[in-house]
Amino acid sequence: MRIRFKRTLNDIIAFSDFHYSHSPTMKKVVARYRVAGALAILILTGAATHSMMPNIPLPLVISVSVVGAAIFATQASNIVKQKMRDNTRKLYSEGKSASLEKEVEMELTETGLIARSDIMETKFAWGAIERIESTADYTFFYISPVQAYIVPHNKIIEGNFPAMLAEIGRLYQPGQRLQRTIA
Repeated sequence: MRIRFKRTLNDIIAFSDFHYSHSPTMKKVVARYRVAGALAILILTGAATHSMMPNIPLPLVISVSVVGAAIFATQASNIVKQKMRDNTRKLYSEGKSASLEKEVEMELTETGLIARSDIMETKFAWGAIERIESTADYTFFYISPVQAYIVPHNKIIEGNFPAMLAEIGRLYQPGQRLQRTIA
């Protein structure tokens, strides 16, 4: 069973967004960023305003500082996500990214998945796939805690992906290894 699709940089960014939103580590990082940033805004704006404009009533200075800290705290997640998107774009612009804008064929076998394009072929035994996550628009075949093979649903050119996913559900064996054939 096979499918063909095209993957773009936006698909990689979508994976980054998905992973960022579901990673326990990233959730902790954002929580620390949110608290540290809000406290810094609260303390620094309050102290700076009070020292540079001592005639402003202290309750007003505190109120403005609290509002600024609250705005930062509510936007921290979006700030981090946008920064990650920007960094992903920058990283992919550093090289040729020859495999990025290619048509890819994914073939399902009894022992795993094979991904091919006109410049590469990669075999993944079921044991290489840590987990499979799906959204309405994507399926991510995680091959490490931070790396996945991305299938964009709306860019499938050929093949029946729902049928392929059903077959993957039947065949997926996390501990399975590739069988080597010696020529």
